[in-house]
Amino acid sequence: MVIPASKLKFYPVVRALGVEAAAIPQGARRMVKAVLHLWRQKEFAHLVQNTPYGTTALLQNVRVRRFAEWLIAQPFNDAAFWLATAYATWVGDEVRSEQALYFTPPKLADRVIDDLVARGASLTEHHWHDPACGGAAFLMPIAKRMAAELAQAGLPSIEILKKVEKQISGTDLNETLLGISKQFLLMALSEHIVASGFMPTFSLTKGDGLLVEAGENPKAHVVACNPPYRKLNAIETKKYAADFGDVIRNQPNIYGLFIRKTMDMVRPGGLIGLLTPTSFLSGASFSKLRSSIIKHSDVLQIDMLIERSSMFIAVQQEAVITVLQSKPLISKRDAATEFERECLTEICVLSPEGDYLPVGSSQLSANGMPWPIPRSVSDAALLVAAQQWTSRLCDYGYAPRVGHLVPYRDERRRFPKRPKRKDPSRVVPIVWAGDITVAGFEHGRAHKLDRVDYFVEVSDPNHSSVIRAPSVVLQRLTSSDQAHRLIACAIPNEWQVKEGGFVAENHVIALVAKDSSTWSPQVMADLVNSDLVNRLYRAISGATNVAVGEINELPLPDPADLKAAIAQNAEINAAIRIALGLDEQHDTRCGYDAIY
Repeated sequence: MVIPASKLKFYPVVRALGVEAAAIPQGARRMVKAVLHLWRQKEFAHLVQNTPYGTTALLQNVRVRRFAEWLIAQPFNDAAFWLATAYATWVGDEVRSEQALYFTPPKLADRVIDDLVARGASLTEHHWHDPACGGAAFLMPIAKRMAAELAQAGLPSIEILKKVEKQISGTDLNETLLGISKQFLLMALSEHIVASGFMPTFSLTKGDGLLVEAGENPKAHVVACNPPYRKLNAIETKKYAADFGDVIRNQPNIYGLFIRKTMDMVRPGGLIGLLTPTSFLSGASFSKLRSSIIKHSDVLQIDMLIERSSMFIAVQQEAVITVLQSKPLISKRDAATEFERECLTEICVLSPEGDYLPVGSSQLSANGMPWPIPRSVSDAALLVAAQQWTSRLCDYGYAPRVGHLVPYRDERRRFPKRPKRKDPSRVVPIVWAGDITVAGFEHGRAHKLDRVDYFVEVSDPNHSSVIRAPSVVLQRLTSSDQAHRLIACAIPNEWQVKEGGFVAENHVIALVAKDSSTWSPQVMADLVNSDLVNRLYRAISGATNVAVGEINELPLPDPADLKAAIAQNAEINAAIRIALGLDEQHDTRCGYDAIY
């Protein structure tokens, strides 16, 4: 999917205005109000009241007026998205990151709403709520759809407005975004406001969506939400611990708490549509959340959004749409049986052409284990077959270790080359992620960061950080856009013996051989780098980090079967297929390449 021209033009214009906004007090707030005022003057004059405070000079600014004109030329839903995104840019990177101001593109908002309606959500009878509604990315198109359906049913404009007013609500911490959200809703319903003379008010409340009490009888039938994404610090984690202790593990991401909260916001049997990163599908820190989701809801549908780069601004993670249905109230007697029940979840994948392709269904475990999700039709068949594979990395006699050296925290002396010492064993090489390529290992390879520290001093040659056993090293931080998520190479044995071992940095995972292993690092690296294993890992892992837990759980061929296949001089991918007893449909690349 090609990045639209409107998105390319948006960047320089908004950044230039951001420089001007930074030069005045409350510049972002004033700038967005000025642009919104110019938009309403041109298209919705009946909604204009007083000139917003502090915007007089900005309203005369040529660049501001040109941006407003460009905005007005866009489709209405797109223009609302661009203005909210512009505000998030003008507040600066620090505030944007702190408040997680990343907004839902209209096409994805429409998909979430379509999914919910297809699952039984009513636009005429149900109450819809967004607990993180800044920018009205969901509420505004929902309001427009409600009005259209009610008009088609023959209701007059005043009744339409009163019904929409009653059936949507939202919460957000950002007062400026709440203000423009209210204006977007009025603009979206402008036709009926003109026809009836009635000015609706909307239940958009300033507050923390995680702390709003749902009550014993929540009013929402449907929740649609793109929650903020960021890690919580220790103080914030403590703040939410009492309400979300059942899903908090390690350092939580705030979006996981929102997922949990939405299940309490809807009525029993109510529907939830979420746009989130994919990391909750597999990350170890989300294991309790996965169990909670299955306990409190049925996962009806998952849409994998592989082509995020054409839709999101400043988002570096794969995204997913998840549709949940809150479970009806059940008796204590039936609770245990209900918890054990596994849900069959329909899976779709967004293609580069913008189509949602059904790729089958998945059985999602209730015990907190990762949820394998196919990325293509062929991957769906592969995952079905993989359920029968019981071998794991440990069966090959290897164990994963995250690199010990954290550069900004490690106080040990580092050197550009090995210094001459009486005891050279106390200085060993550092293996950086940049030394690792599929083509092979290259210590001291040119780095983008102009790195010069390639050796580290250790207190004891037998220190636990020093790896001496045969090893394979992997890049720990990868991009979901890469053809392979697992980038591995073998550490040459002669180099390792000569250097007396190595210390891996924190962005490296070392697969370390046990004494009992009969598998060479090179064959293990070939196995990890193989197309089929990478497809399996991509289906299991929704995070950008390569995680030790997911590596340990990765289904692999039976070692004896693979050894026999390799003995036939088979190429590694063919050997894996032979060892697993797969036919061509599981290993075909046509469906896979169509998605990637």
